[in-house]
Amino acid sequence: MTDYSQNTFFTAKDSLPADDVNKLILGAEIDPELSEISTAIASKYDSEDIATEAQAIAGTNNTTLMTPLRVSQALGVSGGGGGAGVLPDLIALADPGDDRILFWDESLDTATWLDIGTHLEITAGAVLNVVESGIDHDALTNFVADEHIAHSGVTITAGVGLSGGGTIAATRTLNVDINGLTEELTIDPVADDVMFYDNSASVIRKVPVDALLGDKLGDGSWYRNAVQSITSSVAILVYNAETHDTLERGTFSTSTGVYTAGDEACRILISAQVTIQAQAAGEDAEIGIYKNGTIQSRMLVTNRGKFGASGSTVNITKALSLAANDTVDVRVANDGTKNSGGTLQSDNLSIVELA
Repeated sequence: MTDYSQNTFFTAKDSLPADDVNKLILGAEIDPELSEISTAIASKYDSEDIATEAQAIAGTNNTTLMTPLRVSQALGVSGGGGGAGVLPDLIALADPGDDRILFWDESLDTATWLDIGTHLEITAGAVLNVVESGIDHDALTNFVADEHIAHSGVTITAGVGLSGGGTIAATRTLNVDINGLTEELTIDPVADDVMFYDNSASVIRKVPVDALLGDKLGDGSWYRNAVQSITSSVAILVYNAETHDTLERGTFSTSTGVYTAGDEACRILISAQVTIQAQAAGEDAEIGIYKNGTIQSRMLVTNRGKFGASGSTVNITKALSLAANDTVDVRVANDGTKNSGGTLQSDNLSIVELA
């Protein structure tokens, strides 16, 4: 772009006399001036060289002029391709006189200052922090009072058989307190339970007392108060007279001569004696203990005397393990029909419950 520079100043000719040759304006003087003017005009921008709004926004043309309006239009569009127009908003912002954050307000469609709320602050280093002292914890959304309880207000109380406890403001230990328990003098073996650890299942369980120790144990003794006919067929010997009966795990019937186990398993020791009267020489007698009708033990006695008939006594003892409701009885037989003795001394039965 070239500016016009005047070569000849013509005003000085106005004061010259009319007949002075220098008063004349020569073409040689005008041509250089016209040439300067032409050059200057040719190198200047025309009004057509002002950028259009599209050119101003595009920002790619380097041969057009920008007017204040075009500059404003270009600044009003972010990136030159359409967008937020943040720059005019920034120019229009006034000094807030305090720390503020610049942000885009979509509701106003403009860039503006973001106020710092009551519980926020901008600290040294331009860091936005929460003012914790100004926050009401209990007023926060989703606050659940039951989840925030003073530890000093919650107490762990040791129940029966335990000691220790206290508030949860500190770690507490509960211990088993055996000495603090009341001693039980009457035990129901079936209904009362004992807690134990089942190692096979890796769990704590309970077990009835009788499963560990069994019910209370007892015993009893009986005899025959009259003779009973003994034949060659094995038959139950009925001990029909009671000496004493303190059985606990089962019952004995003096009418049938049968011991019946109770609802729980048990073990017994049974001993029996029978005297065969007037057993003839060479006769064999036997006594057997039977469980559920099956013989468990047998004893034989034979009269080998040379002097005719005489009485023979046989004894038998057996320990048995019984299931619930098992039956036990004593059975006898002799080669010939004879009578058994009928007294405590001759025929007697003893049962002792072992477990």
